Amino acid sequence: MKHETRLNGNPLGLYGANLVSFSVGPCERSKSYLIPSGRLIPVKLAYQIGLRRIALECDFEGRDYREIAMNISKVTSMLQKEAKLFLPDGFYYWCELDSVSEPKEKAPWIERVTFSFSGFRHDRPHTEVVTNGSVVNVEGNC
Repeated sequence: MKHETRLNGNPLGLYGANLVSFSVGPCERSKSYLIPSGRLIPVKLAYQIGLRRIALECDFEGRDYREIAMNISKVTSMLQKEAKLFLPDGFYYWCELDSVSEPKEKAPWIERVTFSFSGFRHDRPHTEVVTNGSVVNVEGNC
């Protein structure tokens, strides 16, 4: 089931935009082994899990170029301040905006833009009241 794309809780369509495609890469990970000189078997090291690369390709539609340009500007400005995404895969993403592509005209009333982010994926936030003796199980693998 596809979910409606949301930027900071607002539907993408609020900005005259439609999601064309999205991609979510794997978590970056630091090197987790070392092969000392003269050894065949690697030595396992502690590693750190980093952020994911996330990209949204969107078509912005409008009556004229000015309206389209203003909508792209509004979204860019909003995402520079805060970027909390909900994507069609059903996950939430807390992100930092890395870059915005130059708009490419697809039709006189459509401009395509790609937004690139670094972020992490999570499920819907849950709140639990912890009392003496409570047990809280956190889903996930991090």
